[in-house]
Amino acid sequence: MVEILCPHCEKEIELADDASGEFACPYCDGEFEWGVEDELDSFMDEINTGMVASQPIQQNIQIQANGETNTISIVAIVFAGLALMGALGGALVPLFGLCNLLFVIPAVILASMSRSKIQHLEGHKDAGLVKAGWIISLVSLALTLLPQLFWLVFIFVFADAGDVVADGWFDCGNGESVPEVYVNDGEWDCSNGADEN
Repeated sequence: MVEILCPHCEKEIELADDASGEFACPYCDGEFEWGVEDELDSFMDEINTGMVASQPIQQNIQIQANGETNTISIVAIVFAGLALMGALGGALVPLFGLCNLLFVIPAVILASMSRSKIQHLEGHKDAGLVKAGWIISLVSLALTLLPQLFWLVFIFVFADAGDVVADGWFDCGNGESVPEVYVNDGEWDCSNGADEN
């Protein structure tokens, strides 16, 4: 005989040595299992005895190459190519350069997306295309932004403080006008010194 404690009321219960199955406690009528192996225990016993040793434990994981990175890279290259063509116009007309950002920004975003998709995969079949899309989009971004920066510097730094009046006269901004040749000659010709700013 085997003496066990009831899992519900913790009173001693006597069972036969070879007893297994589901039982009811005579004191609390609580049901419990005894001598029944669960699936994990039986599986571990099989591994220990070598019955499952022939089964492979390693799994082969295959990552299927789909056309998504390929397509994203091609679209990024198309947008970047259009932006490169528009960069020349942006160098001549500032507003056109700002409109060119409508092509450059999506090109950089798409190239970054395709780059992040294959970043962790070595030797991916689209790696060259993705790299080309990334480089072209960055070049188009640089060639679009540099002329815009030039125009901003030109407008805010190199523009004169006053206006040139018709026929070569400079407007001092206080109602006076001086000949344009007197501007930036080292002497204040306007009473407020606007010709020397």
